[in-house]
Amino acid sequence: MNKSIFRPYNSIAEASDIINKKNISDVSVDKFNICYIPENTPFNDLLWCRLAVPIHNMEGNTIAWAGRRLDSLEEIIDKSYGSKYLDADLKEAKVKKWNKSKWVNSSYDKRKNLFNIHRAYKSIISNNYVFLTEGYFDVISFDQKGIHNTLATCGTSLSHTQSMMIRSLCDTCVIVFDPDKAGIEASLKASETLNAV
Repeated sequence: MNKSIFRPYNSIAEASDIINKKNISDVSVDKFNICYIPENTPFNDLLWCRLAVPIHNMEGNTIAWAGRRLDSLEEIIDKSYGSKYLDADLKEAKVKKWNKSKWVNSSYDKRKNLFNIHRAYKSIISNNYVFLTEGYFDVISFDQKGIHNTLATCGTSLSHTQSMMIRSLCDTCVIVFDPDKAGIEASLKASETLNAV
């Protein structure tokens, strides 16, 4: 994808606020290629007006993008979708879909990939353990603290294939999902999946 279509995250006030609240440093912004995807780009239009992070495979190739909705830009989305979708009902459905999820991804097989694996695998092998988190910013926070053996499932579900990938790299997986009810239940399921490999 042509990098010239991206914009610095700090060109949007809400994106800057998110980065600041998460205490993500400029070094991490550069390292993880955090950016803003403007409207009317050749991306899936659900990624328009979102704070974005690339997702890589084990070889380091970008296979998808994850985008966090920026609520303050809904009016821009409304206008952009209005230009793209002339049917009012279709436009309304697309705006509703854009609003529905805080995070969306461009199409890729989540079950076969783990966020940050291309950076983390050497550290995971060297330490013989991995921290497994739910999200992108969790990984970035760990990385900023010098903990480089961290991956994310990009959700609360851990697949059999992801478990096999983890087991091929190390003997121990420390699951660090959110401490809410959904995160606790997902941690238990992830443990079962890992132990079955």
